[in-house]
Amino acid sequence: MQTTDTALYVMQRDATRLQRLNQATGGNGSSEGGWPTFSPFVTAEDGGELYYWLAFYSRRDYGNAEAGTKGRDLRQLWVTAVRASAAPGEDPSFVPYWLPGQETDVDNIAGYWATPA
Repeated sequence: MQTTDTALYVMQRDATRLQRLNQATGGNGSSEGGWPTFSPFVTAEDGGELYYWLAFYSRRDYGNAEAGTKGRDLRQLWVTAVRASAAPGEDPSFVPYWLPGQETDVDNIAGYWATPA
């Protein structure tokens, strides 16, 4: 299957400060990724730093060929933090983590957030 390289971006509500999330997606020339979903929750860490949370799919390999997706070009869900107070031009994203509990032999493309019952 041929994939198209895509990227994730954030911007201000007024469409200014467009910023590519290279740390989350692996930089230029990274594997296909998309269908971003922001969490409705914002977390405050030590020092008062605020973070948003973003789920997205990526075709990057997870694990190995036996216990993961290596070499199979499957979409899997990943989550990254996005720093709310990033300076203009600074990538506010972090290296993502693979979302546990997914089937590793099928495509998983859409992550959704829910508030506690």
